[in-house]
Amino acid sequence: LKFMLSSSKVMAAREDNEGDSWSQMLTVSLLWCFVGQTTGLLPVQVADSLLQSPEVPRLLLLATALGLAAVTLRSRVLVLAWVCATTCYVASMAQALYGSTVIEVWVAFGAVAALACVEVLTLFTCVKLWRQEARDFIDPSAIFVSADSDVGSGLYCPLLDEEKQPEVPRLHRRPSLVEAKRVTSPSQLTAEELQCTRDIFRLLRDQQLLGSQNWCLHRLLQLAWCRDLQAEAAVKVYAKTLYWNKHLGLPDVPEERVRWAYRSGLGVSAGRDREGRQLVWVRMKYFNVRAIGLKLAIKNAWICLDAALQDLESARKGMTIVYDFSGIGPANVTTNLFDIRTTLLAVGLSHPSRLRKVVFLNAPSLFNAVWAIGKKAVPAVLGELIVFWPRFTSESGWHDELCEKGELPGYLGGNYVDDTEDSYCDWLYRRVDGLQLPYLQSKAQSP
Repeated sequence: LKFMLSSSKVMAAREDNEGDSWSQMLTVSLLWCFVGQTTGLLPVQVADSLLQSPEVPRLLLLATALGLAAVTLRSRVLVLAWVCATTCYVASMAQALYGSTVIEVWVAFGAVAALACVEVLTLFTCVKLWRQEARDFIDPSAIFVSADSDVGSGLYCPLLDEEKQPEVPRLHRRPSLVEAKRVTSPSQLTAEELQCTRDIFRLLRDQQLLGSQNWCLHRLLQLAWCRDLQAEAAVKVYAKTLYWNKHLGLPDVPEERVRWAYRSGLGVSAGRDREGRQLVWVRMKYFNVRAIGLKLAIKNAWICLDAALQDLESARKGMTIVYDFSGIGPANVTTNLFDIRTTLLAVGLSHPSRLRKVVFLNAPSLFNAVWAIGKKAVPAVLGELIVFWPRFTSESGWHDELCEKGELPGYLGGNYVDDTEDSYCDWLYRRVDGLQLPYLQSKAQSP
């Protein structure tokens, strides 16, 4: 409760909280969930200590779990199940109270009334969220926002009003977005790297994970560096890659859908950070959860990670992913815990990429508070990489510790401007061209 109330105060104190309507709705929903859990302890104690009825606390815990699941998953079936469980709970409470003293009856029913009020408010919150979704997602494809359809924003407009971008020939404004320069000779590798790639190939062959794919030297090097030249750990990562690829059916996702998602402006070109790592820049305001879906989101992420590592420097140093949350709304956020977990496992822990840092840029104030609690549920290896950038892009010099200004995307005043809506996606497919990746269609690597 202290966490939720402090978050509400922070949001109320912000002058630009008009764009946090989704945060306010989520805050209300989470607040009543926590209240429901907290007040649920009192009826459990009353039923257990005064009434000595084992059925009552069990039904209460079931009703509370169903209520929280209904809010999280926004399922009408779970709401109906919650209503049935709550009804059975009240009936069992009344049956258990028969023969008790007057004081015990009043105390128990007072606790029941408090819980009922909380559950009713939770139900109203669910209805409000569902109505909001109905307005936002009447036709996901029709309201899909892209960089071109977004009024007042685009791929080539810096956020700083006082600063205008100079007109420089665009062919010379993408210095580090070069074509793939993969390792082709063992002489380019160190002795440790060469030994690790040989061990990985042997383990893949022994575990029958090679398949019919073309394993070039650079791909083995990428797999080796994903776990800091530890061959056995790297092979385990690739085994997880094959599992999620088959489990989610990623090869069945059409390549044109990948291009369609990036065409919206979801991913934009960027340079390298201060440590020389390739920047992977994602604009979350163009990520429509319902329109894109889980499978397409994971496939987009995998091809983006693979493309960023197709040169020797990137394979060794790794990459930095930047998620820009400016301008996000309810359509860009999901509370489906199962999808969130799958995404974290499939992208963060099951792809052979050397991920060094994940930057959350322009994140709403509520994100910081939620992350302080939710971080414990995220694997430690991944949680240590996530950084909430302390400064917003509206402040001068916000990027100094991250990268030079010229390495920023064009919409933030940097030198990396996408000439067409397909420029970034074309670069991705050129970088992975020739690789027989398991999640891409075997016949046509690029549409």
